[in-house]
Amino acid sequence: MRYDAFISYRHAELDMFVAKKVHKGLETFKVPYGVAKKTGKKKISRVFRDQEDLPIGSDLGNNISGALQESEYLIVICSPRTKDSYWVQTEIATFIKMHGREHILAVLVEGEPNESFPEQLLVDENGNPVEPLAADVRGENQKEVNRKLKTEILRLAAPLLHCSYDDLRQRHRERRLKKMVAAVSAVAVFAVAFGLYSAYNTAMIRQNFKEKQVNQSKYLATTSRELLEAGDREAAVLVALEALPTEDNDRPYVAEAQNALSEALHAYNMGRYITMDRQLHHELPVKEIRYSTSGEKLVTIDQGGYVYVWNVEDGERLACVSPEISETGFVSIPNGAFLSGEDTLLIAGDDDIRAYDFSGDCLWTAGEGGSYNYAEYDGEQDIAIISGSDEFLLVCASDGRILDRVKNDLECSYSAELVFSQDNRRLAVSHLNTEEGVQEGYVTVYDIVTKEKTDYVLPFSYIIDMRFTQDGDLAIAGNMYDMIFDMDAQTSSHYVIRLSCDTGEVVWKKEIPGTGNGFDDSYTFVRARTYTDDSDGVTYDQVIACVSNTVYTYDALTGEQMSAVSFQSNVEKMLVSATSCFGYIGQISGDIDIIDLNTGKVYTDSVIGTGKNLRDVQLMNGVLALRTYLSPDVTLMKYAEGKGIQELDSFDDSIIKMSVSPNETYYAVHCYGAETVDSYNFYRVEDDSAIETWSPATDGYETWAAFTDDEHFAVVSSEGEVIYYEMTTGEVTTYQTFEDSFMGQCYVTPDKKYALIYSDRAMVIFDLESREIVRNLEVENYLYGAIMNGDGTAIFATAKEIGLCMVDPESGEMKALDMEGSQIVNSIETQKAFAVCDTMPYVAFACSDNQMRVWDYEKEEMVATFPFASKSSRFVSFSQDGKLLRVQGDDYYFRVYNLETQQFDYISMEQYDAISELVEKEGEDTLTIVTASDIIIAQKDTYQRIAEPEYGIAYLSQTGAVYCKAYRTLYRFPYLTLEDLIEEAKVQFEGSILTQQQRIQYNVD
Repeated sequence: MRYDAFISYRHAELDMFVAKKVHKGLETFKVPYGVAKKTGKKKISRVFRDQEDLPIGSDLGNNISGALQESEYLIVICSPRTKDSYWVQTEIATFIKMHGREHILAVLVEGEPNESFPEQLLVDENGNPVEPLAADVRGENQKEVNRKLKTEILRLAAPLLHCSYDDLRQRHRERRLKKMVAAVSAVAVFAVAFGLYSAYNTAMIRQNFKEKQVNQSKYLATTSRELLEAGDREAAVLVALEALPTEDNDRPYVAEAQNALSEALHAYNMGRYITMDRQLHHELPVKEIRYSTSGEKLVTIDQGGYVYVWNVEDGERLACVSPEISETGFVSIPNGAFLSGEDTLLIAGDDDIRAYDFSGDCLWTAGEGGSYNYAEYDGEQDIAIISGSDEFLLVCASDGRILDRVKNDLECSYSAELVFSQDNRRLAVSHLNTEEGVQEGYVTVYDIVTKEKTDYVLPFSYIIDMRFTQDGDLAIAGNMYDMIFDMDAQTSSHYVIRLSCDTGEVVWKKEIPGTGNGFDDSYTFVRARTYTDDSDGVTYDQVIACVSNTVYTYDALTGEQMSAVSFQSNVEKMLVSATSCFGYIGQISGDIDIIDLNTGKVYTDSVIGTGKNLRDVQLMNGVLALRTYLSPDVTLMKYAEGKGIQELDSFDDSIIKMSVSPNETYYAVHCYGAETVDSYNFYRVEDDSAIETWSPATDGYETWAAFTDDEHFAVVSSEGEVIYYEMTTGEVTTYQTFEDSFMGQCYVTPDKKYALIYSDRAMVIFDLESREIVRNLEVENYLYGAIMNGDGTAIFATAKEIGLCMVDPESGEMKALDMEGSQIVNSIETQKAFAVCDTMPYVAFACSDNQMRVWDYEKEEMVATFPFASKSSRFVSFSQDGKLLRVQGDDYYFRVYNLETQQFDYISMEQYDAISELVEKEGEDTLTIVTASDIIIAQKDTYQRIAEPEYGIAYLSQTGAVYCKAYRTLYRFPYLTLEDLIEEAKVQFEGSILTQQQRIQYNVD
């Protein structure tokens, strides 16, 4: 949709006042970062408000109808005057006909609902009463109305941002609180400034200034991420650097800023997905982009007629040529610009074509005195074409010689489409037939070698796009010229044909039905290709056509349709692979989909979300160049790899996780075998050399696996086996803990000393160091889950009929914990529903009443109770000192509860994937949060993210290595410290600094 909302209102004083305030409030609404991250909408881009009061009885104008069609929501300003407004009634009825009534919002500015809401908003299509979603801004005067609007604007913004009102209100409240804190801090700093007479006041000023710097650094870190998401990676890096302590910037360290810098530098990217690389900045919006023949450079034209040349690798601007000024004093906007070779710029104007070097000096001029509208360039032959209505010229790009001047022998003018054949021998030029009622058009094919020209008749008068097939025929998309200007047409016919250039006959013709008044040439394309599939050796000869939002693939010889796939918004660009079945489909909405053009399959997992209103997409050498609506920037996207990346190994099966020995001597990569048994692949950390691949001989499945010390790896199977692998000898030893048939679970203490193996009514405590069974217990009730403290003196379980209980490690006797709310959550992850602390006599358990309880089992009293909703999945873990409880429930937010202060120290702003482990080592100031999809390296005291390696599986803090997986491939990166990141920024963007304009724009100073 072009507009997020259309505002309908009566042109009365109060109604107009509110309409203007709503318009401004929505378009300037600052979307909270958490909401933008969750919904993907970073702003309310455009809201339509008609400022003219149209007379009763006239028809809806094209701009009004078009705006209603292109609006996602209708906002109706309601007062007792609204029911008398003919235009408001008409706009509501039109919107309901186009989109239904679900997306209509009301703003009550005066009167009661039954006297102010139009009848269409009070009843549905069956006459049943309904209550519209409304914001109430009624007040005694405009000042009070304006005050209410400041809060009620959230009720209107929420549906436009695809989030709930409560979510937006909470985020808004948090933002206001931060602003209030910042304001109070500023006032405090100002007040303290008058008390510099004492050391105490001086210290307070320094502290407040430091806090202000911290808040600014967090703000700049957020700005850096937003710039990276928008595509300006260079600015993202420079802004992140401003938020960090450096030699030239003495400020407090903020983890979020280091994380933002790490992301902007692509520190841990594996190069598997295309990402934002940089933006090429122009003074005016860009109207045309084109790669050089090699793809190493990009030529752009802005709306002021300036032509630029850019180096694609580093974004350096190599040339900028200002436009020519005509004899009448007007700027001559180029019809096209191309790069001949690597250093000659061709610019086609209205009356000639010129060649320039990169300093802007003109090398030659050709075609002087002519009148030209269109231009094209063939890099293979280094020939430029300039075309006017009566002739086209072939110009040698190296010296400006006119190779041929081809006159138009038809009454119909030459027009915009100029295409070369795939063997570069022939050129096709379209004609524009504007004669009223005519049903035929023309295309001219010119042989560059023989200089022969042939005019062909077409079964339609307006050519939209055309391409040569490999065997020299033409695939052409077109329409009837009259249909273009038939504003009353509800449907139109679109045509795709194959024209034989040998006989002039139409080999086949396809009529594609459409809606609206003709062929919109902005959303119509035709391509032709012939390729051989490497997988089956089959050769495909195809014509691919796009009409509005649907892409069709035809057999080029027969015209038989092979596939058709429709997209949510109109297609702005269709890129077709010349060597495979794939195509890149760029939608106006910003998504670039990868599809199999043979079958129509859309690879939804590989969609490239640009977040931009696309107007053109070019792809060469794996680099996407994006031109967006009215933007002065061209965005480049690349497949980026992090510094020092190493591809270590590939496996036949998918990688599940990675285990590391305590002293980081060895690591094991666990692979899941869909058809074979699971395997563990052992490596030395020192040089990543492979040791062996080991698959435990067991009929069960793994319930726990890890290094027990620096030389031994152990697996506990569901059959009750404890299987050891010795790293130095490869020796395998198996211990059977149960004699009878067994299908159970396992809990291992954090220090990996004891394993509690249990099932049904049986328990075994196994010493993993001595490899002995310490206890063999029988219990009375069926076990759902069980855990044990570090020294094996306290066992806790949840059991059938008894609930949460303590199990005597000597006798197996079960003692119910008789307390309110002791019913623990039961699910397939029951064992994860409770945790025991090794340094304090605490056990925590998630209860079915959506509460987390912490119980002192020595004093038999409750330590803490706090909200915790968990039905299906959860993570519960004590800190090493027992003062904190770290949890994650079904909402996937990570929380840290302080048992001493009885409040949360930290609640994440974003949802994490399911957390499986927290890795923290004594004496280190970081911890690693291991989730189902990646790892997060965070500050130990604040839990703020320092780095988020893409698909990370392990961080070796002593070695300084990060390991990541990509399905079946293992990669290693060096961990980049803050100093490393700053040095890498200097390498990637040597000499770059923020301009004064950027410093103002991003609030750096």
